[in-house]
Amino acid sequence: MLAVHWLSLMPAPFGERSLHVLKAVFGAFLGYIRAQGILVSISTFISILGLYIIGAEYALTMGLLIGFFDIIPVLGPSTVILPWVIWSLVSGSTCSVSSY
Repeated sequence: MLAVHWLSLMPAPFGERSLHVLKAVFGAFLGYIRAQGILVSISTFISILGLYIIGAEYALTMGLLIGFFDIIPVLGPSTVILPWVIWSLVSGSTCSVSSY
């Protein structure tokens, strides 16, 4: 219905071309959102797995929080990790890794 109205407003060759471009842009946008979702999911899984491996408290919660902040373009996971590292250093709750 909206497309018919759009075609009645636009001159003949431009109406269908603009609808084609709009469909292509919308498809590309959906593809971008899907790709971002996949990348955020991978990042979240890797964060959770890594935190479990090093024995961090609240590994699942922090991994999910890191994954959520991965949506932020520039800051991303460092929005969570850097304050966590600074707090751990200030509070003295660092762990030493023993060598075998």
